Amino acid sequence: MTKLETKGLKRMLFAAVALLLGAGVHAHAAPVTFDFNSLSAGANSATIQTYMQGVLNTTYGNGVVTVAVSGAIADKGSTQTNILQWSGDGHTVGGSTPNTTPKSITLGTSNNCSGSGCAAGGADDAYIRNDSLGLAGPTSDVITMTFTGASFSQASFDWEVFPDVSCTAADGVHCGGAGNPNVPDLIFKAGGNTVTTLSGVTPGTAGTYSRSPLGAETAPQAIGTGSWAFASASTFQFVDWPATIGVDNLTFTPPPSSVPEPGSVALLVTTVIGCYFLLQRRRKA
Repeated sequence: MTKLETKGLKRMLFAAVALLLGAGVHAHAAPVTFDFNSLSAGANSATIQTYMQGVLNTTYGNGVVTVAVSGAIADKGSTQTNILQWSGDGHTVGGSTPNTTPKSITLGTSNNCSGSGCAAGGADDAYIRNDSLGLAGPTSDVITMTFTGASFSQASFDWEVFPDVSCTAADGVHCGGAGNPNVPDLIFKAGGNTVTTLSGVTPGTAGTYSRSPLGAETAPQAIGTGSWAFASASTFQFVDWPATIGVDNLTFTPPPSSVPEPGSVALLVTTVIGCYFLLQRRRKA
């Protein structure tokens, strides 16, 4: 066997190995879910980023996919005395007094329940929201997550639009009127493009609402869950207007094309093994 032939065979082997390694990374491009439950109330963006990186390492392998997070703060339940007393800026059931009962429904007490099923609340559940008061860093109206090493084309999450302190009347200025101008909302963006706008609750009569199963509220929060598909992206933003939005149980799913079919992986494995044994046989010859 000539040196030229040996070099050519080696190149084939190296190319096959490279393809296999690349396919291995893609094969691990499964959906990834962040429930934020291990976070404490008040955790800042750096702590949230560390938690998310740990989930990514477990899902894809250490350092294969990385994430940068900004503008976020963790919250838990709705009566955290060291954070914000999530009583909807003093306008929801429970008022602005710490640990007042009944609790207002938030992502921290609902955990996917809805309607009358939320009336009793639930065990305090951690979630993230934008740091609208600058409690754990600079004041921010947007949560930004940027991934390196992976892109995603679908997301699902629980969401909440908290009421604005001035949202007490449908006067067309504070929180909506005809056509709902300036209603509090959450805008979800992927790759800089708006995927969906989730609107808050527009008052009908100043001072009384029944949006919460717990009773009347002067400015009820909107809470829900959903799933959205979009063009593949690696940067995602959750933008609030005008005060605060929350996100929980966040799942990102990669494009289907990023995961090779089992037959393709098997063919690559067979190619690598074949090249190896052919090289060994020709060396002996």
